Amino acid sequence: MVYYRDLRFFLAFLFAISIWLYANFYTSDLIRVFRVPVFIQHINDNYVVVEKTASEVTLSLKGPQIFFKTFEEEFKQINLRLSQGSGSHRLLLNEKILNLPKGLKLLSIEPKFIDVIIDEIDERQVNVKLDLVDSPVQYIILKNISHPGRVILSGPRSVLYNISEIRTAKIDLSNLEFNPYLRSKTIKVPLVVPEKTKVKGSSIIPISFNYDILTETVEFRNLRVEPPAGFRCVPSSVNVKVISLKGVQIGEPKLVANMSSAEQKAVIQVQGGFGIVKAIVDPPTVELIPDAPMR
Repeated sequence: MVYYRDLRFFLAFLFAISIWLYANFYTSDLIRVFRVPVFIQHINDNYVVVEKTASEVTLSLKGPQIFFKTFEEEFKQINLRLSQGSGSHRLLLNEKILNLPKGLKLLSIEPKFIDVIIDEIDERQVNVKLDLVDSPVQYIILKNISHPGRVILSGPRSVLYNISEIRTAKIDLSNLEFNPYLRSKTIKVPLVVPEKTKVKGSSIIPISFNYDILTETVEFRNLRVEPPAGFRCVPSSVNVKVISLKGVQIGEPKLVANMSSAEQKAVIQVQGGFGIVKAIVDPPTVELIPDAPMR
């Protein structure tokens, strides 16, 4: 008798737990708020959404806890497919268009609509411009540069209308290795593709060129130092080590004495001398002697 009494007690306890679970997870409604991303796509591949006023919405939902679990696991984003033609359109959001899981009721949605602009996909041939960065270290002269001069871009008509050329990524010559015996090189450089467009084919283009590597040449000159008004320089001329590139014609540099302090000394500044890579003055300073007053 004791055994059957305990069994009836245990079964009654299981029944009570089942009722509690059913009441809390299937019949007791909760209200929860979610922010959900919105993905809008056109049903025709020849059209594209170029602008939209919202990329996510805030949903206020009501329903049993068990259905919210399914919502969180499966409802990662709202997918909307449009069939309208080019132009501006207003998309009203409601429970039907959102395709919510069963068991949940939509209480509110913000925003209540999304404005979109649809454009037709088109193609346009545009020029390619190289973005070369000259190197201050290596003295390289590029010759016979060859690369695809034009590429085909695809994208919305309104975007393509304002594009006539695209650039390559920056090509820094200081990051390239130049073999003095080969004198030619081919590199592959990505294109900087405008937003909302893509290149038909590969967006990485080959660039081939020949090159010359210029070597430095050194010569020594004795040049007069121009003093400030009312002074003369001692010494009046100094030696200058002039470094230039072989085969490049250079101009005559000018030496000017700039008074550096209250002392009668001046720092020699090199001016002019186009084509000069570097000029080293020895000595770098001169003494300034006031001119004798006229009697």
